[in-house]
Amino acid sequence: MNANSMIAWKMSRHGVASDKRLILFHINAGMNDGRYGATCDEIEAATGLLHQTCSARMNDLMNDGVIKPSGFKRSTRRGRPADVYCLAFVPTAEAPKQPALL
Repeated sequence: MNANSMIAWKMSRHGVASDKRLILFHINAGMNDGRYGATCDEIEAATGLLHQTCSARMNDLMNDGVIKPSGFKRSTRRGRPADVYCLAFVPTAEAPKQPALL
């Protein structure tokens, strides 16, 4: 691999991490807004990411166990149903312990 190829590869890898952070930010914002996450189409519209880039990074995040389909669907800008994705590792509050019966 020549020097220019190495520089291009390193820059593209930095872009991947940046794209993943951007996607996670929008999924988290959707969860906090009560929208149960975000669709790939919503993220594309909000960020300007190309569909190929957004869906590839979302697949990476799913394969890494970071996001998952929420079970909900919303319409895309073209009116087609799309999966809504949420964070896979959302911590849940520990259930309070039941008082001991005497």
